[in-house]
Amino acid sequence: MPQTDTSMPARRWFLLLLAAVFTVAAAICVLNAVVDPFGVFGDVAYNWYSFDMTNNPKAAKFEYLRRNHDKYDAYILGPSGSSSISTRTLGEYTGLSWYNMFNYGADMAYTLRLAEYIADNYEARHILLNLPFISAADHAEDAENDTERAHPGLSDDPLDWLRFLFANPNYAIAKMGAKARDSYLQMEFDVFTPETGAYDKTSRDAEAIGSLAEYLALYPEFTRPPDYKVGLTGLGECMDAVRELKRLCDGRGIALTVVIPPLRSGELERFAPEDIRVFRELLGEITPYHDFSDGFIPDDARYFYDTTHFRNCVGDMMLAEMFGDAGRYVPDDSGDYTSELTVYMYHDIYDDATLGGEAPANGTSLSAFEADMRALADGGYTTVGIDELIGYVEQGTDLPEKPVLITFDDGYMSNYELAFPVLRSMGYKAVMFIIGVSVGRDTYKNTGEPMLPHFGEAEMREMADSGLISIQSHSYDMHQVEGRDDPPRPGVLRFADESEEEYIAVLRGDYARSRAEIEAATGESVVAFAYPFGLSDKLSAVLLRQMGVKLTFSTEPGVNEIVKGLPQSLYNLRRHAR
Repeated sequence: MPQTDTSMPARRWFLLLLAAVFTVAAAICVLNAVVDPFGVFGDVAYNWYSFDMTNNPKAAKFEYLRRNHDKYDAYILGPSGSSSISTRTLGEYTGLSWYNMFNYGADMAYTLRLAEYIADNYEARHILLNLPFISAADHAEDAENDTERAHPGLSDDPLDWLRFLFANPNYAIAKMGAKARDSYLQMEFDVFTPETGAYDKTSRDAEAIGSLAEYLALYPEFTRPPDYKVGLTGLGECMDAVRELKRLCDGRGIALTVVIPPLRSGELERFAPEDIRVFRELLGEITPYHDFSDGFIPDDARYFYDTTHFRNCVGDMMLAEMFGDAGRYVPDDSGDYTSELTVYMYHDIYDDATLGGEAPANGTSLSAFEADMRALADGGYTTVGIDELIGYVEQGTDLPEKPVLITFDDGYMSNYELAFPVLRSMGYKAVMFIIGVSVGRDTYKNTGEPMLPHFGEAEMREMADSGLISIQSHSYDMHQVEGRDDPPRPGVLRFADESEEEYIAVLRGDYARSRAEIEAATGESVVAFAYPFGLSDKLSAVLLRQMGVKLTFSTEPGVNEIVKGLPQSLYNLRRHAR
């Protein structure tokens, strides 16, 4: 029988398989090169370095700096906790343009390699090294996967480029999907600000922080005891790298600043006291350093985002200490860093002696208001203004023993005609939050419907000139009313059918107009905002903070605890309605 030749079909199948493998490999390469999920190829298609840095800051920041190094002449090096050392604040103190090159992990060998590259290739006038104790742990066995691998530019091995070209395509696919879900707010897939190299903490820095108990309930990880110890078995290698970095800086005329960052006591307990003593001793033999690791800030979780990352405001306090800035609060040993603040909220004031009819809703009688003011005096309370609250938080200026803040919402004429004379006679301070579109009016916007009269610019100016009354914002036209606005906006929140871009433009424009008109009338800075109806969300809080608002007020009852050095303790302040 004739024999069947099976070699041709076998070779054909082999060639088809080889072609398929080549096609898949080529597709992965093209996908990774175009989508560039780690930013190593310039991210030409997306220009989304925030995403790339979140995936792998070692690779993406390196490439970003290669393309933008002419903008910077000073660098922050170290692990992720370095993010809270502000490039902006450092620039104000030094006159230099800083970039934060922190990466995930605390491997000093990598940090030294990066510093050498920067010194060899870019202008570097100053390096700040953030050196936590964990840097002296043994990092020799740290695995470099796709999200931790250094940029190929730091290596002489051309295969490093291939590792990124052939990286898991799921990273590129995830980037494409994330782009469709991206938002103005920080998302879990883009947590960096590329222009500074720091974490994007706009949402966390706009969050309202109340009592310590409330914060611990919200972030229970702070209440868990340390579950492992850290041995500083890589101490020798760490200090060798610091010594080489010091030698490099001295040889190139680069200023070097070394900082040991703050740690909460629970995290400090992970290290043996003897290890910490030796760490400090060896570091001191190499270079002077600033040590904030123990006792710089009160042992209070509110000064931290999580158990290992201190807040941006703490970074600013560190820099104020380092540069001798007496204008910013720096913790001391007094232990006095919090104050309870009671805030009262009034609306319309009516004269019950001449009322002759039904009391208006949402109003307080003049006799009741006078009784409230006498009760405050009898109780030993002292009225404070918003400047004093800001001074307490930002400069550490002490408040009176029992501070109270008196506020009025909406800007009714009765606040000027009835409440202001009482306040002036007693020397009491207050804040009046006005609706810009209603200033000087007794009819509702364009409808002509009558409403309670609101004071005008002349009254605003007179009250502000007294030094007792601060005029602040209750929005320009976001305090809308059911039946008079169609449809009424829910305070400063978005309409259901409103795009994020449209909403951002509306809120920014509304607040900017409110602020401009108040400041033009009073000559006073507008830095406080009372949310209409007490409604707010994360996006509105972030936008107002970015526009310079330092205090926001809710309609929730309760006593507030404000904290020195912690701006977030002035957000969403609770108020007792009267």
